[in-house]
Amino acid sequence: MLLLIFSISVVRSSLRTYEIVVVLHRRGELSLTRLCRPVGCPARPDERWLASVADHFFAWSLTTVDESLRYHCRRELTAWGKESPEEFLKLLELTYPADDPQMGEELVRVASGVACLLRPEDTGSLTTLARWALTEIFDDGKIQEVQNIVIRHMGRIIVERAFYHGLLEEADLESARPPYPTADALLELDREAASAANETFGPIFMDLGWYVLKTGYEGFLGDYGDWFPQSEGDLSLDAEELLRKHAAATGVPDLSSHQFALGASVAYLKSLGWNKEEFYRDPGGGEEGERLGADIAVRHVHPQSQYYARSPIATFAEKYVWCSVHKIRGYLADRLPHRDREDENPRPVEDYGCIYNMPPSTAQEIREKSERGAWFFPADLFPEISPLTGDRKQGICAWIDTAPAPQFGSWIFPSAEGLHRICDDPYGSWVCLYGMTSLTELRIDVRSVLTINAFLATESDFEVFLSECKKPVSPAV
Repeated sequence: MLLLIFSISVVRSSLRTYEIVVVLHRRGELSLTRLCRPVGCPARPDERWLASVADHFFAWSLTTVDESLRYHCRRELTAWGKESPEEFLKLLELTYPADDPQMGEELVRVASGVACLLRPEDTGSLTTLARWALTEIFDDGKIQEVQNIVIRHMGRIIVERAFYHGLLEEADLESARPPYPTADALLELDREAASAANETFGPIFMDLGWYVLKTGYEGFLGDYGDWFPQSEGDLSLDAEELLRKHAAATGVPDLSSHQFALGASVAYLKSLGWNKEEFYRDPGGGEEGERLGADIAVRHVHPQSQYYARSPIATFAEKYVWCSVHKIRGYLADRLPHRDREDENPRPVEDYGCIYNMPPSTAQEIREKSERGAWFFPADLFPEISPLTGDRKQGICAWIDTAPAPQFGSWIFPSAEGLHRICDDPYGSWVCLYGMTSLTELRIDVRSVLTINAFLATESDFEVFLSECKKPVSPAV
């Protein structure tokens, strides 16, 4: 039995904290008992009322800025949806239209996980779920508004799964695959943010502007890893024309790629109700009488993640910046070809999984152990170094040049012993399809990063792939 105590918060711009409830999950069933009387709860709630609202509490908790709580509720909803697909669909129909975009993303993620876990005999439930995705996401009148690439990608997984089992027609499948019909409407940009002279603006500060926001346009409006400002010479004619249209509509003389993303993201945050007055308020540096908004309060207590990671407890601005990135990337994918990191020729987008690091399936998450903080660390990445003597820079370079290469075998083909802390059923043969591990040598403050990726290649391309792998590569310093 899993026990969860939580409060539900956030609908658009208002923070509404409901009274505490206790939610239980056991053997695929959700139940709720009253610790304090929730809003709308009868004075003496019976089992029927409790059963009717438990799944709603799990669904609404997906609006939270607490990453671990969201992870927990995704797992529980997926397990419950697998056992009760008809009830899950009712929940989806009721909660998906809500105004919170993060909740929408997470619900469709759960739905795709449920679709992957349904048994072959559950054809009716899978068909109904796929029909829901075709109607709510891929209908000609809606796909132009549903530009979020996470929602589109997870919705496509549902449809692909149903087609694989022979439950849909080819025309249904084609409607779920990009490219999609495109509307003429431009993205709304915030004029002040679109005129920013650097990479950050207002709530989009530090790594949100330096790293996260760039993932919204990389490959469409400039190369991956470009620094601000981007060179206009790197843009295609279509990309330049799109920026000119947005500049004219926003009333600014010109736009760089990053200014476009800043303007679009800030406008999106404001459309969802974010504002400085409410979420910052009047911080006084700890002085008596200061009034803290939600985002300032979060930043005072919880450290914010760096680079491309999500914060364990995010600000509301960060929560919506991630959603804006997913919307911006979908908007650009409808209008511009994408250039991969290693490909000189831009190509139309056919698979969102190839242009963005999509979140994992919840079908995978429910197989993970609850202790999500457990590390997969089968072998050392680098040897310990003795304290440096002499010139520090030379010592670091010498360590990089002479450190032995890691033993990659146990990272790629892990043993059951190496998996037992992160997997409930570690036995049998495993291969690592994706992994990213970063460690810092504390004595010299040098970071080592190991990245593992897996790719699908046609048999005819395999020899070319093999020859590319055998080419010598100069080590990066």
